[in-house]
Amino acid sequence: MRILAVGVMALALAAPMAVRAQSADENIPTARASYAGLDLSREQDAQLMLNRVNNAALQACGASQESFSEYQAAVQRSDCYQEGVSQAVAQLNAPEVSRLYRRGAAVSVSAE
Repeated sequence: MRILAVGVMALALAAPMAVRAQSADENIPTARASYAGLDLSREQDAQLMLNRVNNAALQACGASQESFSEYQAAVQRSDCYQEGVSQAVAQLNAPEVSRLYRRGAAVSVSAE
């Protein structure tokens, strides 16, 4: 199974007490996004991968698929989310995924 780990720094959403109690290395939450069964050179599969990365970054930054849409939107504007998605897309090194990401392809929160 092919898995991409989305690692992001918990900046805006971390509880101050928890941050002080942990070292810097412990403040990097991760979530996994699988690309098993996807052909990332196909636009449809690349879009699906971006959706998976979105869901993983939301989870790592403190939101989920069940969170209110307003909260999800706030998380998506955070440095935590933005940096996490950017790093994940770079790690994938898949031209079609990168193209859709640069184009600002809309991502959706799905139950995947």
